[in-house]
Amino acid sequence: MEELDIKDDELRHEGFIDGKKVCDFVYFEDKNGNYWLNSANVEIEFQRKGIGTAMIKQAVEWYGAIYFSKAQRYYHDRFQGDTRYLSTEGAALANSCLRKGIINEEWFFDPSI
Repeated sequence: MEELDIKDDELRHEGFIDGKKVCDFVYFEDKNGNYWLNSANVEIEFQRKGIGTAMIKQAVEWYGAIYFSKAQRYYHDRFQGDTRYLSTEGAALANSCLRKGIINEEWFFDPSI
């Protein structure tokens, strides 16, 4: 992977390669102080190159645990547009990070319970 420069602005992290923005990750801090992946976008030509993994790894270094919702999109849509549900790509990224030991299985749970 080319060198990824990560810039953070509070809970928004942007990744740049050679000055070009290639990804944007946003985190959500809940009332208990837990940090959740709220949205993630990696430009299509940069997907499957380790960029998402690098972004999650950096977030874990900054925040400690990063939580991932196991709730269905229906739950999140019912509660004021909560966007913590995982898309197919988001689930693939989270599972990849889990297999690589970057995140823990306990960080996956349903916030509606």
